[in-house]
Amino acid sequence: MGGEYAVHLAPQSYRKRRIQDPLPHPNDHHSSRAAATRYRMIDMGFEPQVVGVLDAMPCSNLKPENEDEELDEKRVCRTTYMFSATKPPAVERLARKYLRNLVVVTIGTVRTTADLITQHVIMVHELEKMPRLQKMLNELGEKSVIVSVNNRKSADTLSNALDKAGCRVTTLHEGKSQNQMEISLEGFKSKRFTLLVATDVMGRGIDIPDVAHVINYDMPGSIETYTHRIGRTGRAGKTGVATTFLTVHDTQMFYDLEQMFIQSNSTVPPELARHEMSKFKPCHFAQLARNYLKSQLQISLSRVKYCLRDVSAKNLTDLLR
Repeated sequence: MGGEYAVHLAPQSYRKRRIQDPLPHPNDHHSSRAAATRYRMIDMGFEPQVVGVLDAMPCSNLKPENEDEELDEKRVCRTTYMFSATKPPAVERLARKYLRNLVVVTIGTVRTTADLITQHVIMVHELEKMPRLQKMLNELGEKSVIVSVNNRKSADTLSNALDKAGCRVTTLHEGKSQNQMEISLEGFKSKRFTLLVATDVMGRGIDIPDVAHVINYDMPGSIETYTHRIGRTGRAGKTGVATTFLTVHDTQMFYDLEQMFIQSNSTVPPELARHEMSKFKPCHFAQLARNYLKSQLQISLSRVKYCLRDVSAKNLTDLLR
């Protein structure tokens, strides 16, 4: 599947239809298959389509698991290639399930985000976001900046406000046609626009050179998406900056964000390190609560059993009357 760029820019409903059309017949014996099982495809809801493609490939032409087994000299065994910009658990799970004699090939140098990207967080009130953003953009001047938001409505609202403020801005989100998105991307790459407001429809495979700054206007709901977003800057050996606005609505991400800073050898911002919600993972609180309630219930049941140890069925019936 070499058309990764086009697949990512096509409307989502169309992509879901076309990704399985046409599928190979299970009896169609080809010696090679390539599947672009990128994390962003899976993360955006395409896992059933990717699995459908993999399930459609016949098992009859797989290489036997026993390498010592004598093979028919005329038989050509299938080789399956899977490509992904990252290797999160979802991709690893598919690889283990569908690939035999798995070999992992890493292209390029494995580096942490801290090598080339300086990360900042700013604690703000929701109403303070726009003034803070405008101040930052004024300081950045003509540098190329990507502003990431979580949904289409936010992208349009923010883009309109920045356009009225005199910024050379364009947008990229799910509501645009493929042609419109290509025009926006080309305009941003050619410097006709210095500011791109985008949702996560912009997959990691789309390369945009010379992005100086990535601003997470909205904090995403997962640390994987955060990593993808800030990875838009600091490419091709160049340094970059990523700034994230955090509000009280983002506290569920504080723990993961702090751990991400620590693991990438970045300096944890004091305001994040001091926050109580950065000390424990939210699901950990829920688990503690469940364990506590379970233990209290067990204690209560034990006490009831102890109190009723000498009570006969007849006496219990009398007590309940």
